[in-house]
Amino acid sequence: RVGVHIYQTPPGLSEKSIKVIDLVPNKEIPNTYDLVCKNTGDVMIECKAYLQLAAANGEETKLDFIEFPMFPGQKRYVTFELPKNLPDGKYNALGVLDAGEDIPLEAVESSVEVKTVTDSSN
Repeated sequence: RVGVHIYQTPPGLSEKSIKVIDLVPNKEIPNTYDLVCKNTGDVMIECKAYLQLAAANGEETKLDFIEFPMFPGQKRYVTFELPKNLPDGKYNALGVLDAGEDIPLEAVESSVEVKTVTDSSN
């Protein structure tokens, strides 16, 4: 089976606008953060988001882009899992939302804390 998504924008609609709302810890998965964003325009937008971390020693880690569509009025939680080899500690995090050349980048900065997760099932 093959599925094809077809998106149509009515001719009278043209406002492209996005907003980053927050960067918050995911409540269910340790060392995972959600970039909360919203399409505030009236057309569907293809977006890319990434997370960049900076440690106190200046070392930076950039997570891979996540690509996704956003529909008008849609609020979306883009989930980033921090690398397992990231040393414990506090980091400055920059969450960036890129919706293409004709829309300004949106970003949010926050402090995040990485803690070693122990398996409590044993």
